Amino acid sequence: MNLDFHYYATFLAAKIAGFTTNESQVLAHAAQYVDDSNASMVEPELRDLLRETPQPTVMAFTEFSQCNINAITKWTPLQMTQMQKIWMSFHLLPGNLKGEIQFQGITPYTASLPPYLPWELDDKQKSLFRLMCLNNSSSIKYMVNHTKNYFQTKKDLHLVGLRMHVLADSWAHTFFIGRPAWYVNEIDSSIEEFDEGRWCPLNIIQFDRLYSFEDNPLQRLYALFSPMRDYNGVVYLAHARMGHLPDYPYMHLRYHPQWLSRNQGNGMEITRDNPKDFLLAFKQMVYALKCIRNNEEFKTRTYDDLENIGGDAKIESVLMQRKTDQSEDWNNLIEHVYSLKLTPYKKDSWRDAFRNSSEKKKTHYYHFNKAAIMHRNCIEHFLNAAGLSLTETS
Repeated sequence: MNLDFHYYATFLAAKIAGFTTNESQVLAHAAQYVDDSNASMVEPELRDLLRETPQPTVMAFTEFSQCNINAITKWTPLQMTQMQKIWMSFHLLPGNLKGEIQFQGITPYTASLPPYLPWELDDKQKSLFRLMCLNNSSSIKYMVNHTKNYFQTKKDLHLVGLRMHVLADSWAHTFFIGRPAWYVNEIDSSIEEFDEGRWCPLNIIQFDRLYSFEDNPLQRLYALFSPMRDYNGVVYLAHARMGHLPDYPYMHLRYHPQWLSRNQGNGMEITRDNPKDFLLAFKQMVYALKCIRNNEEFKTRTYDDLENIGGDAKIESVLMQRKTDQSEDWNNLIEHVYSLKLTPYKKDSWRDAFRNSSEKKKTHYYHFNKAAIMHRNCIEHFLNAAGLSLTETS
């Protein structure tokens, strides 16, 4: 998901859940800051203050594309560990822990691009397939209830906001995995959108280098990364081969993922109804925030009825806007419901305040980075109990 949902929708969800305006602003900023706190945003003195190495929560696009340009064919254990700690912890929370979804792709497989290397599913890859992100997973349940328990003694709004980012992303990133994995994340380039009562092919432009391109919903013109010759190429990390499509709220898509390629006909298609899913994500976020605030047990597949704002219609009206950025629509809805507008997000504001503060451990920046480490460690502990790890490097 993008800034419109992580910042504005999270603020609205927090307000509906009963948090004050100031609390909701902190929650919303923390939720969006997950998408901005890359390695370049880490201040040198932070390590001494935290007494451990800070944890970036995202890779900068330049980092991502540099791996593409250099065509890394074998990741070092350190590179893979760093990548998974970021993407699996904060953007694609592993959820297929009990094998709820089974691999149904072609194996063995011979690549269509030279050097035509063969690929075959082995026991290690079967195990890693359990790291696929799913919404309503046992991982989401654990994360929210851990937050709820912690919040009763430590009113850590930064941790709450950070984890609402993770919860929201579990809807947009379902069926992808937070590591370079062709056999999971590859897709066929024939993607279709359901619009005006019919399935319409998208106009896809593929890039093999860092690109500057604005997707155009009106022309159905979208940019994706081109395939690579290596099964572990960086373009097979998460949904890079689908560009920003999974993160656009208005998108109703169908596509063919590699992990379903053995099936025939309708069985090899994934249909993503983002307006429906993003509505459920919003309603689940409101419900989760109420559980955290009121110390009530969180259950998966349970959603707030949005009675406070008259039901689903207002949220649906925003999500259906064919815009790649719905921030203004969300802010107008906030004004309609609460007679206030949310201040535009400024990614550097927390770091700037930290730099100028004489009490750095009291700043939002410090508390967010502390929460990021805590969250990563909790997820690692939870995965370890299931026989998995963020440090899987094979």
